[in-house]
Amino acid sequence: MFARQEKPLPVAVLKPEPTHDTRSPEGEGIHLGEGYYWNPETLPNSHIVAIGASGSGKTQTLKAIAFSLHQTYPDMQVILLDFHGDQEIIGETCYPIHMASPHGINPLVVNLDPEGGGSNLQAIQIAGILKKSLRLGPNQEGMLIEVIKTCYLKRGIVQEQQETWNLEPPNFDDIEEELNRRVATAFQDDSKKELAESIDLKNLPVGKPNTSGIYFIFHQSVRANGDSPLLYIGAARDIQKRIDGHHHIRYLLKEHYPGETFQLRYYEHLADWQELIKLENYLIQIHKPPLNQTTLRTECKDSQKLKLKLAATFQYGVFSRPQPKLTEKLIRIDLSKLPPSLAAISAESLAWQLMNQHRLRGEIQGRLPRTFLFIDEAKEMPKNEGSAGDRIICDGRKYGLSLILASQSERHLSQDVISNSASKIVLPVDQTECSKVAKKFRFAEKKVAELTSLTALCRFGKEAELLEILPYYQRLEDA
Repeated sequence: MFARQEKPLPVAVLKPEPTHDTRSPEGEGIHLGEGYYWNPETLPNSHIVAIGASGSGKTQTLKAIAFSLHQTYPDMQVILLDFHGDQEIIGETCYPIHMASPHGINPLVVNLDPEGGGSNLQAIQIAGILKKSLRLGPNQEGMLIEVIKTCYLKRGIVQEQQETWNLEPPNFDDIEEELNRRVATAFQDDSKKELAESIDLKNLPVGKPNTSGIYFIFHQSVRANGDSPLLYIGAARDIQKRIDGHHHIRYLLKEHYPGETFQLRYYEHLADWQELIKLENYLIQIHKPPLNQTTLRTECKDSQKLKLKLAATFQYGVFSRPQPKLTEKLIRIDLSKLPPSLAAISAESLAWQLMNQHRLRGEIQGRLPRTFLFIDEAKEMPKNEGSAGDRIICDGRKYGLSLILASQSERHLSQDVISNSASKIVLPVDQTECSKVAKKFRFAEKKVAELTSLTALCRFGKEAELLEILPYYQRLEDA
């Protein structure tokens, strides 16, 4: 009469799948130490993120990996961006980048990708890099974009005409020339230019005010309403005072046209001050060249400020010299003689060029990359979101570009970079960072704290190992 009670079903238990062993058999891949071999073909990606304090053996570890990659995979390209001049490897081709070097880097090389390249987009990208490295303001960034676009157009490179993207790109000499032109040119209004060129200064009154130079007042053509607006042209060493207070204008109008206050009011409310400054400075350039640098119009001041921000890029000349083709298999770019800001611009530009080139070549078959890019000091790279390093970490694998990124501190390595790198190497770090490093890299804090020079906690895929690294110098002895 009572319903039969069913026995409860057993609790479902998922049996763990066997962990894929990413350790390669001896002799396959890159020998790291103690019989342990790292094979990039067995991992989800070939990116490596490494951390180690000064004296930890980080440099020797990176050089060991680069050296062994070149020996094991001779057809693969290995490129090292060397910020400190200590990454020299036997068999390398080194390109030193400094003030006296014949080699340079051209950030203005156009990305040829029809779906995301072209001169306008390149201008935006380079302006963004310079903004971060040189701390440009938003107005300066916007002006730089327009300047770079102008430089492309002068070389015949047009965003809408893809066939022009292969033309020789401009360099930073072109940027400097364009900024000089903008600073030197008083205005671009053709009608004002024609008016200015028609004026003969010899027939104009010279005298007051006492500031220096020449001045005159003349009438434009009478307008339909009957007003006769005045136009003032003069030269003075402190043009900013006239812009701020108009005191010279007021003085001259009152002196020469007493009682004609309507003209003063008309002038003040006409909002033509900037046009008058344009005309004034054009005349100054024609007749008073020594005053050029002290009588810049307002619009030119932004160009002048931007030129000062870019002064180091022009002075060092590294962005105006021929860029090497970078076709060799083992290449070191020595950036150690550059100021940090210029080294960062150089490294970021090269990284973007490599990413763009690999994307154009298409996706690879298999997991073995075409190129390994080594960057020993992550802190030297721009910190902006969407940097070349971030893009390589996210998309480089399928196009055959792998990044090996190292740093002395966990602060310089984002969690995204660590998470998206299948291989992690932790060498001894500062004791104050042990806890954070252990958490970020998923190792026991005690094990991190106990590391000594050239001993490393390594995680390749799901496998974790504690091993003693075979350093670069010892590999040379054993060779």
